[in-house]
Amino acid sequence: MVDGKPQFMGTLSCEYQPAQSLLTCTGHTARQDEWEFHVSGDTMSGTLKIGPEKTLYRRISVHKTQTKLTCP
Repeated sequence: MVDGKPQFMGTLSCEYQPAQSLLTCTGHTARQDEWEFHVSGDTMSGTLKIGPEKTLYRRISVHKTQTKLTCP
C-alpha cells in the first residue's frame, strides 16, 4: 500500500513443500530475492532475503481473517 492504495510489487514463482509446511518463492529480479514462509493453519511467518549473500531484509508474519459479508 502506498498512500492508501495498492501498488503492484511484482510476480513471485512459488513452490509448496507439504511435508515441511514450507512455501518458498522468488521474484526472479536483479535483487535475487528469496521468500520463505512456514505455514501453520491460518498463519504464515517467514523471511525475505536478498542478494547473493542472502542478507535478511525483512521478517514477515501474516494471519488470514474471515471476511464477513453483510446483506441489506
